[in-house]
Amino acid sequence: MEKILKERKSIQSVFFVGCGASRSDLHPAYYFLNNNAQKLRASVHTAEEFNLAMPKAVNEHAVVICCSFGRLHPETAKSTKACKEGLMWFSFTHTEGSAITEFADEVILFDWANNGYASKMDKMIKVLYLATEILQQTEGYEHYEKMLNAFEKIYPAINNAVKTVRPEAKVFAEKYKELDIFVCYEFRRNTRSSLVLLFLSHDGNAVDCILHL
Repeated sequence: MEKILKERKSIQSVFFVGCGASRSDLHPAYYFLNNNAQKLRASVHTAEEFNLAMPKAVNEHAVVICCSFGRLHPETAKSTKACKEGLMWFSFTHTEGSAITEFADEVILFDWANNGYASKMDKMIKVLYLATEILQQTEGYEHYEKMLNAFEKIYPAINNAVKTVRPEAKVFAEKYKELDIFVCYEFRRNTRSSLVLLFLSHDGNAVDCILHL
């Protein structure tokens, strides 16, 4: 971050960009900056919203942090091409060489399976760590050392917490295993999208019915 700041006149805004679960994983970092920064502006955007209504503050004083698993959401990849020159762009992805890395200044890979359940939190934690560094290097953060200490402990803490709730999770699964489930999600193909309703029956059939809304 010190190297980045030397290359910038100043950092005034931080934009978090993603879709779906990746966008959700950006919220802890956004919340952190929004509640601790005195001057930095922070905002979180769905990728296509960011592309079509890009804030004027996306300039040489901005840092953009985008996040995508790497295989889906072309909108996020499109965002890396749409930004004005001069800003600093961080791309978080699980897939090395994915589309969102092409125009990024810095690429940060996150884990997904090699450290128990904590791996599923790796993306969220690394983005939060970056936000902490940005705040420390721009304004200073009084709890910076405590945050660094917490980052060292968070992964085993997550895995230990999962162990404590596993028995309850098994009870929940057994109790509701006969329940039919409806799942609604957005399906994208090229530039078209549709809402899809899946009916997952308890009788063992993977999908009984798919309804396009």
